[in-house]
Amino acid sequence: MSNKTAGLMMVVAMVLIGVVLSGCAVPDAAAKEPVQSPEAVVESFYAWAIDYGQFDPDTQERHNPMADGSYRSRPELGPEMIERYDAVVASFDERGGGYDPFLCAQDVPTTITVNQAEYDGNAYVQVDTSFEGHSILVELTLIE
Repeated sequence: MSNKTAGLMMVVAMVLIGVVLSGCAVPDAAAKEPVQSPEAVVESFYAWAIDYGQFDPDTQERHNPMADGSYRSRPELGPEMIERYDAVVASFDERGGGYDPFLCAQDVPTTITVNQAEYDGNAYVQVDTSFEGHSILVELTLIE
């Protein structure tokens, strides 16, 4: 056995001993939370947006995620995207506005269809809505 191999084996042994003595376990790859597919992320967000924006006969209200800021707590949106939507909402005060930048529409569609993702570094998912000829192209970036 060469000195280089022996030295490497000693370092590996010391690391393993350190892990055992410290009570730490080697992370189990299966224990990591699985990354959802782009289609699943888009489906989850838009299903929420549509459901949230429907008229609630019990309260006689229509919720608006732009007005109440509820989109900020959605796990599908990263901090940068939340900042971008905050800026859009803030611009409504200056220029006026009455559309939902998530849905790219003034009204809330009743249904959506999420299409298969296409990839070009990021993922792109087309969402067709119940409005005739209306679709949204959603770009997704994995945040680690």
